[in-house]
Amino acid sequence: MIVDGGARKDEMVGEDLRVLRIDRVGSPAWTVYKDWACSLGEVDPLVQAVFAPPVNLLSSPLSPPVNLAFQIFTEVNSIINHMAPLRIADFTPVGIPVLPDPLPGPLLMVNIRHAEVAVTGLIEAIANPGANYPVINALNTGVYICDVQYAWTGGTHITISVHKR
Repeated sequence: MIVDGGARKDEMVGEDLRVLRIDRVGSPAWTVYKDWACSLGEVDPLVQAVFAPPVNLLSSPLSPPVNLAFQIFTEVNSIINHMAPLRIADFTPVGIPVLPDPLPGPLLMVNIRHAEVAVTGLIEAIANPGANYPVINALNTGVYICDVQYAWTGGTHITISVHKR
């Protein structure tokens, strides 16, 4: 179904491994994925971020300056680390809780407590993280931030491109 929504699928022949690539939050593929993940309940996906702007954005205003890559990467992985223990009940109707400052050395792969937090709250926090994340906040709306990668049991990996809101 996610592929029907526009995700690209890569599969390792003879292996139980597949990658589904979703171009953008808000796309039909993203909606299918989000609805599926939110239906899983207390399942904890392994999550990481990578900084790899798509080739078609590299020379455009939608690609952040390369000299900011490490700072963006650190802020994004700090957000992932801070979001990891949260449950959906920790969110208010107003939105995500205020996150602490970026970490000096965030872990690069962490389990996020619930699938719903991982695909709703986390993406919102990365796209619009609040005042404690000055590098991401300084980006213009629509600028690429990162790709968030989710690893699920059964060898399925989902990658979604996140842009500044």
